[in-house]
Amino acid sequence: MKKRDKRESMQGKTGEVISEEKMKERIKQREKMFASALNEAPIPVMIHAEDGEVVIVNNTWIEISGYSKQEIRTIFQWIKKAHRGNIKEIKQEINKSFAANKSIGGEFEIFTKDGEKRIWDFKTAPWDVMKRGANW
Repeated sequence: MKKRDKRESMQGKTGEVISEEKMKERIKQREKMFASALNEAPIPVMIHAEDGEVVIVNNTWIEISGYSKQEIRTIFQWIKKAHRGNIKEIKQEINKSFAANKSIGGEFEIFTKDGEKRIWDFKTAPWDVMKRGANW
Protein backbone atom coordinates (compact mmCIF):
# COMPACT_ATOMS: atom_id res chain seq x y z
CA MET A 1 0.00 0.00 0.00
CA LYS A 2 1.31 3.42 -0.90
CA LYS A 3 1.76 6.18 1.71
CA ARG A 4 -1.20 8.10 0.41
CA ASP A 5 -3.45 5.00 0.54
CA LYS A 6 -2.43 4.39 4.18
CA ARG A 7 -3.23 7.98 5.11
CA GLU A 8 -6.63 7.82 3.44
CA SER A 9 -7.32 4.49 5.13
CA MET A 10 -6.44 5.95 8.56
CA GLN A 11 -8.61 9.01 7.93
CA GLY A 12 -11.50 6.73 7.06
CA LYS A 13 -11.05 4.78 10.29
CA THR A 14 -10.79 7.99 12.31
CA GLY A 15 -14.08 9.14 10.79
CA GLU A 16 -15.70 5.83 11.72
CA VAL A 17 -14.45 6.13 15.33
CA ILE A 18 -15.78 9.67 15.60
CA SER A 19 -19.14 8.54 14.24
CA GLU A 20 -19.25 5.67 16.71
CA GLU A 21 -18.41 8.03 19.59
CA LYS A 22 -21.12 10.45 18.47
CA MET A 23 -23.60 7.59 18.29
CA LYS A 24 -22.70 6.42 21.81
CA GLU A 25 -23.19 9.97 23.10
CA ARG A 26 -26.58 10.21 21.39
CA ILE A 27 -27.62 6.92 22.95
CA LYS A 28 -26.57 8.17 26.41
CA GLN A 29 -28.55 11.39 25.88
CA ARG A 30 -31.63 9.44 24.81
CA GLU A 31 -31.29 7.12 27.83
CA LYS A 32 -31.20 10.17 30.11
CA MET A 33 -34.24 11.67 28.37
CA PHE A 34 -36.16 8.39 28.68
CA ALA A 35 -35.23 7.98 32.35
CA SER A 36 -36.27 11.56 33.08
CA ALA A 37 -39.60 11.18 31.28
CA LEU A 38 -40.29 7.90 33.06
CA ASN A 39 -39.35 9.32 36.45
CA GLU A 40 -41.62 12.35 36.00
CA ALA A 41 -44.54 10.50 34.37
CA PRO A 42 -47.91 11.39 35.90
CA ILE A 43 -48.76 7.71 36.42
CA PRO A 44 -46.98 5.34 38.83
CA VAL A 45 -44.34 3.22 37.09
CA MET A 46 -42.24 0.39 38.49
CA ILE A 47 -39.91 -1.78 36.48
CA HIS A 48 -38.50 -4.89 38.05
CA ALA A 49 -36.41 -7.82 36.91
CA GLU A 50 -37.79 -11.34 36.85
CA ASP A 51 -35.79 -12.11 40.00
CA GLY A 52 -37.75 -9.38 41.81
CA GLU A 53 -35.17 -6.59 41.96
CA VAL A 54 -36.82 -3.19 41.46
CA VAL A 55 -34.84 -1.48 38.72
CA ILE A 56 -36.93 1.69 38.43
CA VAL A 57 -39.70 3.16 40.57
CA ASN A 58 -40.79 6.64 39.58
CA ASN A 59 -41.59 9.72 41.67
CA THR A 60 -45.35 9.38 41.20
CA TRP A 61 -45.27 5.85 42.63
CA ILE A 62 -43.30 7.11 45.64
CA GLU A 63 -45.59 10.13 46.16
CA ILE A 64 -48.84 8.16 45.97
CA SER A 65 -47.75 5.07 47.91
CA GLY A 66 -45.65 6.89 50.51
CA TYR A 67 -42.96 4.19 50.40
CA SER A 68 -39.39 5.28 49.69
CA LYS A 69 -37.20 3.61 47.08
CA GLN A 70 -35.16 2.09 49.91
CA GLU A 71 -38.27 0.46 51.37
CA ILE A 72 -39.24 -1.28 48.13
CA ARG A 73 -35.98 -2.51 46.61
CA THR A 74 -37.64 -5.75 45.55
CA ILE A 75 -41.10 -6.53 44.25
CA PHE A 76 -41.54 -8.87 47.24
CA GLN A 77 -40.94 -5.94 49.64
CA TRP A 78 -43.59 -3.95 47.75
CA ILE A 79 -46.10 -6.81 47.84
CA LYS A 80 -45.50 -7.42 51.54
CA LYS A 81 -46.01 -3.74 52.44
CA ALA A 82 -48.77 -2.69 50.04
CA HIS A 83 -50.81 -5.85 49.51
CA ARG A 84 -50.50 -7.24 53.00
CA GLY A 85 -52.70 -10.37 53.07
CA ASN A 86 -52.71 -11.09 49.32
CA ILE A 87 -48.99 -11.88 48.97
CA LYS A 88 -49.38 -15.33 47.38
CA GLU A 89 -52.09 -14.19 44.93
CA ILE A 90 -50.10 -11.15 43.79
CA LYS A 91 -46.89 -13.17 43.28
CA GLN A 92 -48.85 -15.69 41.20
CA GLU A 93 -50.24 -12.91 38.99
CA ILE A 94 -46.78 -11.47 38.39
CA ASN A 95 -45.27 -14.88 37.69
CA LYS A 96 -48.10 -15.61 35.21
CA SER A 97 -47.06 -12.56 33.23
CA PHE A 98 -43.47 -13.77 32.94
CA ALA A 99 -44.55 -17.36 32.16
CA ALA A 100 -47.05 -16.26 29.48
CA ASN A 101 -44.65 -13.60 28.14
CA LYS A 102 -47.52 -11.13 27.87
CA SER A 103 -49.19 -8.31 29.76
CA ILE A 104 -51.54 -9.24 32.58
CA GLY A 105 -53.43 -6.82 34.79
CA GLY A 106 -56.38 -5.97 36.93
CA GLU A 107 -57.52 -3.94 39.89
CA PHE A 108 -55.90 -4.67 43.22
CA GLU A 109 -56.33 -3.25 46.69
CA ILE A 110 -53.17 -1.70 48.08
CA PHE A 111 -52.31 0.08 51.30
CA THR A 112 -50.21 3.22 51.31
CA LYS A 113 -47.53 3.68 53.93
CA ASP A 114 -49.91 5.75 56.07
CA GLY A 115 -52.51 2.94 55.94
CA GLU A 116 -54.86 4.43 53.35
CA LYS A 117 -56.59 1.79 51.24
CA ARG A 118 -56.57 2.39 47.47
CA ILE A 119 -57.55 0.47 44.37
CA TRP A 120 -54.82 0.43 41.74
CA ASP A 121 -55.26 -0.87 38.21
CA PHE A 122 -52.01 -2.75 37.62
CA LYS A 123 -50.48 -3.94 34.39
CA THR A 124 -47.53 -6.27 34.59
CA ALA A 125 -45.59 -7.34 31.54
CA PRO A 126 -42.25 -9.04 31.03
CA TRP A 127 -39.40 -6.97 29.75
CA ASP A 128 -36.98 -9.50 28.25
CA VAL A 129 -33.98 -7.19 28.66
CA MET A 130 -34.52 -7.19 32.41
CA LYS A 131 -34.52 -10.96 32.90
CA ARG A 132 -31.82 -12.05 35.31
CA GLY A 133 -32.80 -15.54 36.34
CA ALA A 134 -35.57 -17.76 37.57
CA ASN A 135 -38.80 -16.58 39.11
CA TRP A 136 -38.37 -15.38 42.65
